[in-house]
Amino acid sequence: MFPSLVVLPIWIIVALVWPIVETLHALQTKSSERKVWLFYWLCYAAGTWLLYYFEWLIKIPFLILGFYMDIYYEAQIAVVFYLVFPKTRGIFLLQEHLESNASAIGVAASEKMKDMALVVRERLVDLNKRLH
Repeated sequence: MFPSLVVLPIWIIVALVWPIVETLHALQTKSSERKVWLFYWLCYAAGTWLLYYFEWLIKIPFLILGFYMDIYYEAQIAVVFYLVFPKTRGIFLLQEHLESNASAIGVAASEKMKDMALVVRERLVDLNKRLH
């Protein structure tokens, strides 16, 4: 919807400059917000990786909406703005949610990893039998 000459500077300010300033402030004052901003940067790195590999999948609903208006990058800015804006500080809510459900998430993740490991092992054994 907006040209990239408008979206890119807003993205840089909202997703990078503002969190850098907040992180440096938290580090200088040695406040408890250091943990929150570390979590933000971990989420930023994970989100960057996720978008690098799976942006095509995330973009599908926006491609359908693209017939009417293209709001993919504006939606990204809105999500990041919600995470870092001082009034909403969605990153705090996200961190609290993940910390409160960490045990359940860990159990589910370990079960899925065990299932995947069994499937991979079976396929490797089957491939080994075919080769020999």
